[in-house]
Amino acid sequence: MIDGDTARQMTVKSVLRLPAALMLRDAVLAGAAVGILPHMLVAEALAKGELQNWGRLPDASRVWTLHARRRLTSGRVTAFLDFLTESMSAPWAS
Repeated sequence: MIDGDTARQMTVKSVLRLPAALMLRDAVLAGAAVGILPHMLVAEALAKGELQNWGRLPDASRVWTLHARRRLTSGRVTAFLDFLTESMSAPWAS
């Protein structure tokens, strides 16, 4: 985990597994767990002081998108990929 310029190593034991990031965020907000979540899901809670940021993962800005390979990619897929590229270029993504 990286906190500013300081790298820290943590060993964690998973005791709660949920199928969706929003469910994990809600569990963290309820005080039931700590979690590694995308900044876009917790930005508002961080700004309100409801959550505390312990740092970020060293490779947290890597995102993979999978879609069917076609000679011509649909406009919807292209628009979504453009949106992700722009969103991941936001100041909080670094």
